[in-house]
Amino acid sequence: MLLSPRGTFPASRFSFVSLFAVLLVAGSVAAGEPEIIPLWPAGPPDNAIVHAGAETITERPGGRNRSIDRVSVPTLTVYPAPAGKATGSAVVIFPGGGFTHLAIDKEGHNVALWLNTVGVTAVVVKYRTRSDGPPDRAEQMKAIISDGRRAVRLVRFNAEKWGIDPARIGVMGFSAGGYLAASVASGAYPGKDGVGDPVAGVSCRPDFAGLIYPGLPPDFTTNVTKNAPPMFLVNAGDDTTTPAENSIRIYRALRSAGVRAEMHLFDNGGHGFGLGVRGGAVAGWSGLFTAWLKEIGMLSG
Repeated sequence: MLLSPRGTFPASRFSFVSLFAVLLVAGSVAAGEPEIIPLWPAGPPDNAIVHAGAETITERPGGRNRSIDRVSVPTLTVYPAPAGKATGSAVVIFPGGGFTHLAIDKEGHNVALWLNTVGVTAVVVKYRTRSDGPPDRAEQMKAIISDGRRAVRLVRFNAEKWGIDPARIGVMGFSAGGYLAASVASGAYPGKDGVGDPVAGVSCRPDFAGLIYPGLPPDFTTNVTKNAPPMFLVNAGDDTTTPAENSIRIYRALRSAGVRAEMHLFDNGGHGFGLGVRGGAVAGWSGLFTAWLKEIGMLSG
């Protein structure tokens, strides 16, 4: 099943900044549906994740806030930047969900619409989610990380077609998606993921990364290298699911490796605030991220 990115945005659950972003971009996306393409046209190169049931979508409270689980056929949804604003930059978005489901709107499609307003092409990744059956969890995580790397390769492969600068492709992940983004951007990049197609050998190194209340890969702090891209981190001090200590450890590891990093820790916000749907100071992180992109040269004309 392909998940349609279209939906409604009730103002009652969005911060003013988020709603304003959606209204700005509404005209640009109304001209046509975002493009949805398979991540692995010939099927994933492994059999690590097989779900007993069909992919399902659940409507959650709060307006446009769907959850999707049992993902075994990963896809990309491409939101081109509006022609009059396009900067050539792109962000590959990994929604969170504990690797068992994906918060596909709050941490995916809604984020893509906001990124379009600042001239960034956004690509939402519906990556595979873990299953209860064999093989073991470690093999399933390898498969999910290969989906993340493949997404970057595929965006870079299509850079000319989508009006993207191949040296301005970043990743952004939320919660478990932050774990995935950190894994993809760690600095250790395999030459290929999969075989037999021209995408397999394209570089999967992101040019920047945004880690939003990220999970912490167990080997990140010891294996991160100076080849990792600049990273931007956001967390809330009262997050008990992916605590701020995750971001602090990642930040310290990056600085020790000589990698540029910026971190913002907010007093309140809890877990899963997305673009700031609950309001408060944490809703300002998107503006900070935009300023950071300008500072590292990703939004210049």
